[in-house]
Amino acid sequence: RTAARRRDSSTRSVTLDRSDYMAHLETVLRVADSDPSESIRPESSETISVDAEVPENLAASSSELQLKEVIATGGMGVVRAATQHDLHREVAVKTVRPDKGGEVAHLLLRQEAFVTGGLEHPNILPIYGMGQDSRGGPLIVMKRVEGHSWLEVLHDPALAGRRDGDDLLDWHLGVFMQVCSAVHFAHSHDILHRDIKPSNVMLGAYDEVYLLDWGVAAQLPGGRAEHLPQPEARGSIAGTPHYMAPEMTVGEADKLTARTDVYLLGGTLYHVLCGGPPHPGKTLAEALFMAHASHEPEFIADVPPQLAAICRRAMCAEPDERFQDAEALRHAVAEFRHNRTSIVLAEEAQNSLD
Repeated sequence: RTAARRRDSSTRSVTLDRSDYMAHLETVLRVADSDPSESIRPESSETISVDAEVPENLAASSSELQLKEVIATGGMGVVRAATQHDLHREVAVKTVRPDKGGEVAHLLLRQEAFVTGGLEHPNILPIYGMGQDSRGGPLIVMKRVEGHSWLEVLHDPALAGRRDGDDLLDWHLGVFMQVCSAVHFAHSHDILHRDIKPSNVMLGAYDEVYLLDWGVAAQLPGGRAEHLPQPEARGSIAGTPHYMAPEMTVGEADKLTARTDVYLLGGTLYHVLCGGPPHPGKTLAEALFMAHASHEPEFIADVPPQLAAICRRAMCAEPDERFQDAEALRHAVAEFRHNRTSIVLAEEAQNSLD
């Protein structure tokens, strides 16, 4: 039996049928099963490259912080409200969840701090410092933002705080464009996010938009970010199966490029338009295979055709057929928003003729 059912260009991995893929999955993924809406993270500290010592100018002792209530919990970390005494300001503090403690989790959190701290952009959450918690584990001191995740707002549009009559789709597209801007900025600094999804976008009460969770970020091929490993060093699957690009599903990290994040942006846009992720498998293996096969997405009836075409291009199974970069995708959405009124009028006119 031939394992390869289709071989596309050199930028795409061999596509396997279901049985072959499940057999392959056992060789590259040691997680028996987990929630496919949660991130898969590296399991070996050998795949992570972060200096062991925290720079003194970034160090922050937990004694300088008054920890308060938990405001968010993720697959690996927990975020608490806190007061930073020396500056008399309210901050957020992220630590590793007690049940997830270990060398890999600690290194991933430290990597997130180094990556995020090195990316100063309006749509990337500012990092104020690093340090150790009372258990000796790493902590990150961050800007505190009052608001909700984009996923929460998608589930409950009232959280968006829009007035009656506001164009909610246009508002979501505005958020999406800001996420594209953050991703394009990261790529300009040779960093690939690898885990873009609505739950990793924070929306503040004053219209702030932040792309979060850089814990599985990797260096783009040929990149210059010394504190990050090359993608080839990962050697395992990482990211969120519900949104993954097909090249992310086989453990061949040398296939990952900036267009991989473009696919993830497309998957995020798909969720905005259709109300759910593009690969909605109920199990880890099912979602991974859906991402691996990456069939052309189908859209609900009320999605504007022009916007569906943009999303479909971003999510092409073949990387070379996607938008060149996140900025090109952002520009396409901006053009759609600009022309939307005339498009609607033209469609209404055509419908009246029909």
